[in-house]
Amino acid sequence: MNRKEGAAASRVSYHGQCFIKVSDADWQPIESIDLGRAAMSLRSSTVAVDRDALVRLRIPTSDAEVELPAVVRHVSKTGKETRYDIEFDQLDEEQSRDVEGIIASVTRVRAASRWTIAALALLAVVVPAVWYLTTSWTEETEVVREVAAPEQVRYEDATTERPKVVFTDITEQSGLDFVRYYSGGKWVPEVHAGGIAFLDYDLDGDQDLFLVNGTPWSWDQAPEELPTHRMYSNDGTGRFTDVTTEVGLADSHMGMGVAVGDYDSDGDPDLYVTTYGVNHLYRNDNGVFVEQPDAGVGGDPGTQSVSSGFFDYDNDGDLDLFVTSYTAWSPDIQRRLNRRVAKTGMPRVPSPTILKGDFCVLYRNDGNGRFTDVSKPAGIRVTDTEGRPVAKALSVNFVDFDDNGFLDIFVANDKVRNFALLNQGDGTFVEKAAELGLAYDNQGNATATMGSDYAYYADTKTLAVAAGNFSREATSMWVAIKPRLFGDFSAEEGIGTPTSPYVTFGLFFADYDLDGREDLFQVNGHVHEHIHMSSPEETFRQSPQLFWNTGRESRVYEEIPLEEMGGLGVKLSGRGAAFADIDGDGDLDFAVSQMIGRAHLFRNDQALGHNWIRFLLEGANSNRDAIGAWIEIEAGGKAQKKPVMPTRSFVSQVERTVTFGLGKADKVDSVRILWPDGTYEDLTGMEVNKTHRIRQSEDAPKLTVEVPVANRS
Repeated sequence: MNRKEGAAASRVSYHGQCFIKVSDADWQPIESIDLGRAAMSLRSSTVAVDRDALVRLRIPTSDAEVELPAVVRHVSKTGKETRYDIEFDQLDEEQSRDVEGIIASVTRVRAASRWTIAALALLAVVVPAVWYLTTSWTEETEVVREVAAPEQVRYEDATTERPKVVFTDITEQSGLDFVRYYSGGKWVPEVHAGGIAFLDYDLDGDQDLFLVNGTPWSWDQAPEELPTHRMYSNDGTGRFTDVTTEVGLADSHMGMGVAVGDYDSDGDPDLYVTTYGVNHLYRNDNGVFVEQPDAGVGGDPGTQSVSSGFFDYDNDGDLDLFVTSYTAWSPDIQRRLNRRVAKTGMPRVPSPTILKGDFCVLYRNDGNGRFTDVSKPAGIRVTDTEGRPVAKALSVNFVDFDDNGFLDIFVANDKVRNFALLNQGDGTFVEKAAELGLAYDNQGNATATMGSDYAYYADTKTLAVAAGNFSREATSMWVAIKPRLFGDFSAEEGIGTPTSPYVTFGLFFADYDLDGREDLFQVNGHVHEHIHMSSPEETFRQSPQLFWNTGRESRVYEEIPLEEMGGLGVKLSGRGAAFADIDGDGDLDFAVSQMIGRAHLFRNDQALGHNWIRFLLEGANSNRDAIGAWIEIEAGGKAQKKPVMPTRSFVSQVERTVTFGLGKADKVDSVRILWPDGTYEDLTGMEVNKTHRIRQSEDAPKLTVEVPVANRS
């Protein structure tokens, strides 16, 4: 490479970290870099390197880490910061391609109009090196045997006027009278609790509602009647009746979250409740829940489990279980820390930065009603360089990041890097969040990441992962720039600045106005009840936020003003959040739980005249719930793609039925179902404004890429 030509070539800038090594010294981080094809400029206030020194530079890419030889040509100081102008030294052909590839990964974004955000894309890859390097049934169908990949369809029907959509708070009239028990002691588990789930437990065709409750601590004075979890039966119109005792769920635990799944493949949904203490699996026997203490999923009684979810990680046709663990916490640890509010002396919840991490847990379903803890051999126990657990996990999502036919695991962590556990297809996982760009926010920081979800929000090729964060940390939105590479585009897509003041727990994508585009909803609420005393601009109870997907090419999301949100604008200490169609009108209604206070139910009363179609899938060769399946439709010239995935948000579960908004389109041109076992079915003649129950055909054809079953040996 001609050095003069390289020096004249365009350079990309970002503020993050790469690493530099002089002789046999340790690798040291560099805070800022300008990268060109033959040279780079580094700036640092801590690294000291002499002129003409031979150094090595290390930069991670989406595929591997790149290590390059270089020579320091010039050193200059400005205040406390030193600038180093460095030339690459005798790069071979492969290393030159690596440099070109790094630059290309910045500049190659989703559309030509997005050159201005290219630097952030590289930031999402480079900054993670800090951690990575240092630590029913079947209707008439027409099955098409030839597989043709759907063309990418970018939304082009963007509208400029926000739709008028009204959410009505129907908590009182619906019969939902759940108030979560809170001891008032500022204990860590109570701050993160509030599980909520929609499920059709009695198989009558409508969505019922389960809520996880707390319980008094052993040193508290117990009330006359212990608080219990609650199950509410839906009559199909959005009116609920408390049936907790009748269905066998009147148990009292220090509950955290809930997972829903038919783990025994008998056709009805079972429940898994996480707690501080032993976790509880309930088998659904014809509408009555029976606890299964010998199933092998109780976990360590000293663990603080939070979110959990059922999924089929080994593609053997039954549902396995993943459970997040927050921190190595106990009441005695919190007492010893004795954290207090400076101005008042009142106790406060300790920061996660001073609590030790813990291990998440993966349970393999053995198919006989029992599970085996395979966490260690599966490789999900992420450790630091000294072998200590890293996870401070608050939520989990299951998505196939690398398109190998196996579900991967995204784990949202509190003030440590997030995890992307890539499923190798042989029963093992490898943590690759840094390489994928999912470990940190767009400033390279480990945030207080809580609820999370994913969706194809802009077209059928552009996957996004969103996650709520603490105040002064905007909601993250990692967007796929290319396969296996994400960048945090929260600011560019319109959700960065509006979300920065809030503490966000529950979060999910949902098409609330049925226009065919995925909107974003998040519930907010601080962890400190008296935060206004030390930080007057913040409040404990905070309003939820609803972001409308405009369909524009950039700044896709527009926040709905509080005055236009109807009953949804109430201030809450929000925690869990879930959605379902509770009244059979095709649009999605929202439920929200609180840290302190009653749960709320918001009915979607939109009247835009938009059409819709819903699908409830049943697997045959795949797991019976069809968790992990994808549904792709084309209607009105627009393609949409959504997963069957109830595990979303924070400590919560949404309905298993998948809803597609169609806008003004009055027919669906095509439907393709991609089953978890790698087979597919193409359906035609599907009526709109109807829920279709589809059972997997046992002789459905395979996709071009065969999806194997993991070897358990």
